[in-house]
Amino acid sequence: MSTASSNPSPSPKRPQSATWRTYEEVASHLLSMFAEDFGVEFFEGKQTVLGQDSTTKWETDAKGVNSGTNSFLVVECRRFTGGQRQSQGKLASLAYVISDVRACDGIMVSPYDLQHGAELVARANNIETVILNADSTIESFRMHFVDKLKVCAGVPLFTSGK
Repeated sequence: MSTASSNPSPSPKRPQSATWRTYEEVASHLLSMFAEDFGVEFFEGKQTVLGQDSTTKWETDAKGVNSGTNSFLVVECRRFTGGQRQSQGKLASLAYVISDVRACDGIMVSPYDLQHGAELVARANNIETVILNADSTIESFRMHFVDKLKVCAGVPLFTSGK
């Protein structure tokens, strides 16, 4: 798992909508910094993607893109605070969106890890989990993903195994 750190713990208060937007923007920016680690060229911000089966429009918080192959990843950001781990249902919902828009994979970004059932759904549907501190900024963040640790704001940047 990879981690980047600057802010030790998420805020206990539920954020205002502007904070949610900022978290999504910060997540998209940081994912772009590590795009190669996710097998994409770059990440784009929030956008609407058309479902192929449902024909409905899905809002994605970010999208990882491989322009040469036209393949992409769907990114869902959930800035829950107070220790709420992502549930099996939340990951199943993301898995459906990934399938419906014909994305190759997905990424769930949250301050907390997944519940056990959600881990199983993520593994079965190629959804990467990125743990990003709720109070992260572009300059100051703590982010975990894959088998790496990413840290910013005065703390060294390094990679560690599981």
